[in-house]
Amino acid sequence: MTCGSDWELFGLCVERKINLSLFLTLLTFTSAYVVAEIVKWHERRRVVRKFLIALVQEIKLNVRILEEGGRSFPSHADLSRFLAAAPGNRPHITYSFLATIFRSRTEVIQELEDIFVRNLIDFYGSLETLAANAAAIERKSFDTISAEGRESIFLDLRQSVETTLVKGRSIDDAITLKLRRRRWWD
Repeated sequence: MTCGSDWELFGLCVERKINLSLFLTLLTFTSAYVVAEIVKWHERRRVVRKFLIALVQEIKLNVRILEEGGRSFPSHADLSRFLAAAPGNRPHITYSFLATIFRSRTEVIQELEDIFVRNLIDFYGSLETLAANAAAIERKSFDTISAEGRESIFLDLRQSVETTLVKGRSIDDAITLKLRRRRWWD
């Protein structure tokens, strides 16, 4: 079957006018869809960037709190003497931390690279562990532990603070570096 001046499509004769209008309609729809997706992608990137700016400030504050707490630790010799003097003796140590931004935007955290997510969870988990361990020192059962055992607990707590500080500083550096690397499409 010949279509003459028309085009043959799947064995059917189609007028050129219909074919052109169909093509333009599909092109317009596809273009609008692509533009909408690009706009959504830019919006997600903007939201992630703003979240990272707030998160890095929260991490810096937590690092500063840890640094101040680390400076208030007594020396090893002073700690040993103080704990050996009486079973009820214990330095006053409290750890509080901020996780408002981290906990409030879990849907944005999912947009981050896996390594960031793992490191953030590790850092905030370490902060929670520190706070729980510092609170456990205030329990009455702490008095029943030997002076050497109590000293060991405090030294472990000091080591945990130092380890958490390293984690916090490295996350801070990584996020700061990521925020500085702006690309033309950001």
